[in-house]
Amino acid sequence: MLLAERAHGAVVEANANALPTALLERLSRSGTGGGVAAPPAPVLSADALRALATPGRPLLALLRGRTRLLRLWIDDGVDPRIDSLDLGTVEQHLELLRTQLARPDGDLAQIDVHARALSAQVFSGLAGGPRPAYLQVLDQRLARAIPWPLLYWPGDEQPLLEHSSVSLLHLVAADAARGAPAPRIEVLIADQSGPSAVQTLASAALEPTLIAAAFPGQRVESGVISSREQLLAHLAEPGARLHVSAHGQTQNDRLVASGLWLNPTAAGGDPQFLSWADLFEHGVAADLVVLNACELAHGDRAASAALDFASAISRAGAQHTIAAQWPVSDTASAVWVPAFYRALAAGGDAPDPGDALAQARRALRASRAFRHPFHWAGWVHLQRVGVGD
Repeated sequence: MLLAERAHGAVVEANANALPTALLERLSRSGTGGGVAAPPAPVLSADALRALATPGRPLLALLRGRTRLLRLWIDDGVDPRIDSLDLGTVEQHLELLRTQLARPDGDLAQIDVHARALSAQVFSGLAGGPRPAYLQVLDQRLARAIPWPLLYWPGDEQPLLEHSSVSLLHLVAADAARGAPAPRIEVLIADQSGPSAVQTLASAALEPTLIAAAFPGQRVESGVISSREQLLAHLAEPGARLHVSAHGQTQNDRLVASGLWLNPTAAGGDPQFLSWADLFEHGVAADLVVLNACELAHGDRAASAALDFASAISRAGAQHTIAAQWPVSDTASAVWVPAFYRALAAGGDAPDPGDALAQARRALRASRAFRHPFHWAGWVHLQRVGVGD
C-alpha cells in the first residue's frame, strides 16, 4: 500500500514500538484490499481496531508499500505497535515456501527452513510475548498468501499448527442483527449423474454420513447441486450452514475465473460455472460455508481487481467461510471432514469454525497419508467481523 510508504518515516520518528493514535486511525482506513464488486471497507476508529484484540487473540495486519512492509500488531493490555519489515526478504521466503508446498512431495526440510526464515521476519520484535492461542490476521492479499500454521512463534520449536488457531478477518461496517444459525447442516454435492463434463468426486457421497457421525444430535440433510441458481438460493438463506463439495477453479489472469464448475443441465451442453461475481448479485446470508473444493481461497498476491470465490462469499455476507488455497485431495475428506465437525460439535452453543479448522489440520498432519503440509497448510478460515465507528 502507498500508505505504508507515507507512514514509515512518521512511525520511526515517533516510536516504532508505540503506535500513535492518529496513525492507527489512518491505518484503519486502509481497508483490506479488495475487488471491483466488493462493498467499501468501513471507516474505523482506533478504538474499534483495538477492541478486536482480546486476551490470547491478538490482531496482525501487513501493510504493503512499494519497497517496505509495515506490520501492525495489536494485543490486549499493551500499546499497539507498528514495525517496518524487509519486504524483499518476506516475499523471497514466501515464494520459496509456496513453491515447495505446491506439490505433495515438496521437500520437508526446505519447507521448514523457509517457514522459519519467514517467521523471523513476520514476528520480528515480538519475542518475549506469549504465543497467541488464536491469531487474528486482517485478510489482505499478502497476508492471505502466508501459510500461518507453518510459522513459528519466537522461541518456539513447534509451528503455530500445534497450539494456535488462525483466522483471516474481513472487516465490515456493523451488520444488521443476525438470527440464530439454522438448526441443520446442509451437505450439497455437485450433481454427478446424467451428462457429465466434470470429473467425478468419488468420495463426496460419503461426506453426509461422515458429518452426521461426527455431529451426533445435529440434523444433517444432503442434496444435489444441479444448477447455479439452486446453489445461490441456498447461500442466500439466512443462517444457513452449508457444506459444499464440488470442483473449484481459480485463474488469476481472468477477472471472474474463480468459482465452481457444475455439470451441464442437458446432454451435449456446456458445464455451468458459478463465479464470484454472481454472489454479489444474489447476496449471501449463510452463517457457515465450508467449500470442499480446490483453489477457492487462492488470490493473486499482485494488485488485481479479481476476487477469489471464498473472499467473495465472505464479502457478500457469509459469517464464516472455510476454503482451500490450492488443490485438495478428494480422499483426504475422510480425515479432515469428521475432525472439523467433531470440533464444531464440541463447541456447544458457541462453536468456533477457526478452532474447528485447526483441529482438522492437526488430524491431517497426524495421518499417515496426508501428513505433508500440502494437504493441510492451505486451508483457511475467513471470518466476517462487523465493527462500529
